[in-house]
Amino acid sequence: MVTPVSLRALMWMRQGCLGIVVLICLMAIEGHVYSVPAFYSLSGDAVLSLPTITATALCCAALLLQRALRGVSRCEAALWGMVIVICGVVPVMQLLGNSIGEGEMGLNTGLSFVCLGTGQILFARMQTLPFVLTMGSVVLPFIGIVGYLFGRTELFGAMSLQTGFVLVALGIASAARYARRPVLRGLLAGSEVGEAARLAVMGWIAWILLGAALNWTAPADLQDSAVFIFVAVSGLGGLAVVLLLAMIAENRRELRNRDAVALGALMERDPVTGLPYRGLGKLYLRCHARVGPVGMMMIGVDNWDWIVREGGRENAELILRRMSTVIGRAAGRRDMVLRYDDRRFLVLSHGTVGAALARKADRLCGLVNQSGATGTWMSEYSASVGTAVGRAGEFALEPAVSMALAAVRNAERAKTGGPDMSYAKDSAGFPDVAHPRSG
Repeated sequence: MVTPVSLRALMWMRQGCLGIVVLICLMAIEGHVYSVPAFYSLSGDAVLSLPTITATALCCAALLLQRALRGVSRCEAALWGMVIVICGVVPVMQLLGNSIGEGEMGLNTGLSFVCLGTGQILFARMQTLPFVLTMGSVVLPFIGIVGYLFGRTELFGAMSLQTGFVLVALGIASAARYARRPVLRGLLAGSEVGEAARLAVMGWIAWILLGAALNWTAPADLQDSAVFIFVAVSGLGGLAVVLLLAMIAENRRELRNRDAVALGALMERDPVTGLPYRGLGKLYLRCHARVGPVGMMMIGVDNWDWIVREGGRENAELILRRMSTVIGRAAGRRDMVLRYDDRRFLVLSHGTVGAALARKADRLCGLVNQSGATGTWMSEYSASVGTAVGRAGEFALEPAVSMALAAVRNAERAKTGGPDMSYAKDSAGFPDVAHPRSG
């Protein structure tokens, strides 16, 4: 079962990223117009230049033209193409000594825009490459931001801090169209796996910020040691995460192998009645006990030993086939009828408890008893029924079934007037859940 992906939070994140981009660009434009360097150069000498602002505006326009679960329109592709052209023309102009306003578009900035535009143009035309290019557009800006945080100028070059934030925000906003792809489904799913993945991402960001804080607050003579310790701990943490993920993947692989072999074994059916054996009841509980209780009805033939002794095995099997037909027709659409042992049937009914379970059990038992007239070697046969309820979240079949079995045995003893001595050999030869070894 595929866990549904909730897109509401992702769309809010996308709109928030676009809002951050617009705010940074507006501040940079005001800085260029009114000659306020702090608005377009927060740290260092690198500048959020006018060509970069132009390319960013075209990216925002292209992102606003995107439609959910649709391909790239001609207008959107044209805007992305203009971004790629600007990133190719502007560096050439800068090499020739022609600059537009303060600052320049760095090589890492232009390469990030080209990756972003190419990845968006190729969306719905290829499977993996578009997403790789879109995520690749975030790599250089992220390295630049880390360089600013740790005071390493060689990591960001001519890319300003604002440009790094702009490109990272554009990359996150552009990745929203890949939400239905398996590569992002685990991160966005509303399941426990999705929650754990999102917490891991938040913890990763917090760890980077903690390292930056240690770098800025540590004394000058200890900064190199602090960075070395941070990198060493990060490496050990990454190794631990890799080993943990490998362990989880291997355990799940073994579980899938066991389930596949066990499921094949559970598909075996009783040759007399055509019903599955009781082992399939555990699989039924695994599916339904997560959401609610499961009612259990145990229906057995009275005086089974006498029937087999007087009428023979063939006539006894004829009774079992007639009972299985009646129970199968009368059971609900979501109920499961199982061959429990040599003389009894088990009916599992999800959500049927209390008085409803008792009424359903009495009705099934009455229908079985009404179908008993044969007019041949015996005038009629009778059946008894016992009920029990498997609680929600309880995936073991035995506790509730043992109560249902005790109830039906009490009913059989009440009819026969003596102890039930045949149960010890009833279940012989009827398989339970298979437990194969994966190898």
